[in-house]
Amino acid sequence: MVVTSSTSTAFKRAQPGFASRQLRPRGDGATQPITTVELFFDLVYVFAVTQLSHLILNDLSVAGVAHAGFLLVVVWWAWICTTWMANWFDPASPVVRAVLTGVMLASLLMAAALPEALGEHGVLFAVSYVALQVGRNLAAAALLARDHPLRDVFERLVAWSAVSGVLWLAGAALDGDQRLLVWIAALALDLMAPVAGYWLPGRGRNATTDYDIEGGHFAERCQGFIIIALGESIVVTGATAANAGLTATALPVLPLPSSRRQRCGGCTSAPRPSSRAP
Repeated sequence: MVVTSSTSTAFKRAQPGFASRQLRPRGDGATQPITTVELFFDLVYVFAVTQLSHLILNDLSVAGVAHAGFLLVVVWWAWICTTWMANWFDPASPVVRAVLTGVMLASLLMAAALPEALGEHGVLFAVSYVALQVGRNLAAAALLARDHPLRDVFERLVAWSAVSGVLWLAGAALDGDQRLLVWIAALALDLMAPVAGYWLPGRGRNATTDYDIEGGHFAERCQGFIIIALGESIVVTGATAANAGLTATALPVLPLPSSRRQRCGGCTSAPRPSSRAP
């Protein structure tokens, strides 16, 4: 979201003591580096994307591709929300690192359940997703002082993620198309929450200036995710070629991951001081 000078000043001044040590330093113009915890977190979501690719390979029907597409949006939403949270909180802090580790473990369980999310592992998938969304927002709100502008943001996130969480858990108790329909409603609620300004009774909507991000760091997170994903594709391509034998037909396929990396790298622009959050 758009950053205003008054909002940025309020963020800098609002957190004394313990709470201030949980936030990334801002205002020096330098892009915050990606930490090891964030890279491991991204690796979990690369595994999730790999799980979805296998799901498509096992079911190339229209319904199978549609189910995988739905689950991909769920995975993307979980990743983007946590990435936005980590854009503000400093993973160098032991407390923040512990929160991100917990979210990473819940994400790993969610990723493991993906192939059978609409089948026998629906409960594990839903519980993991709700736990990482609600738990992350609760922890973030608890780490902020009551007068910090972000405190109101994360309290709203807790409320909305808890309401959608009821739908996710209710859907897990159903089977087949009924589960999918309830989960579509739950995902729609998640995605519509920012559009509604995370409206709450008695509080109204959020101001868009409460959602500013550090654009350089966010861009590097996205680039890092792509690099890890392409690295995984190189491993898979090489292993497949080795098992199948290096034939004249297989050889032209090997350079594809590298060419995709070059195209993605060429699209990376210099980071800007601020950008819009999802």
